[in-house]
Amino acid sequence: MADVQCEKGYTMIANELLEAFVNYEFPPKTNVPQRLFLFVIRKTYGYHKKEDVISISQFQEGIKEKNRTNTVYWLNYLVQARLLVKNKISPIKTKWRVNKDYDCWLPLVQVRLLVQVRSWSSASTDTRSSASTDTHKRKKEIIQKKEYHEKTIIICKDLGIEITSKIDEYVRKYADKEIKPVVDNLIQWCSEKNIKPTGLRLMNWMRREFK
Repeated sequence: MADVQCEKGYTMIANELLEAFVNYEFPPKTNVPQRLFLFVIRKTYGYHKKEDVISISQFQEGIKEKNRTNTVYWLNYLVQARLLVKNKISPIKTKWRVNKDYDCWLPLVQVRLLVQVRSWSSASTDTRSSASTDTHKRKKEIIQKKEYHEKTIIICKDLGIEITSKIDEYVRKYADKEIKPVVDNLIQWCSEKNIKPTGLRLMNWMRREFK
């Protein structure tokens, strides 16, 4: 049985802001934006701070969301809706805070016009097109045969791009570096620009970050 006591810690939030959140109309068929909003509250007000540096990985871990692209998409949605405010302080660090001026929050219909069109029913799933079983097996065999670096396979999967020898070469070159924050930042940037990540963009970002 859970033993929940305020003595163990609590998050102080104005009732007026909480009521605005309760009455705000979020997109149907997904609860990711609500959980992201509450997570920012937990990471800021929960530690008596107005804003905090939060990585995409922390967001994923905090709301138990495996799909990184999906996490970035809904963070961008909340920024467009003016519920969250982000402040990029470096290429790989971003501060997040709640916009307490709920009168500025945009209604659902208006936000839909600002963000990239996407099916709400598929918001919490991998949106890449599925291939046949045979094709998937062949690709898997090719990857194993070429023996790509483990980081290359993970990074390309997160970005939804095809693995190439050139990408693998770059990843191996910077394998001792913290590549994950660069990938997170690239995904977020592409989501904001409504463009797809590519191998070329990945290599350019790594070269710029680690030069």
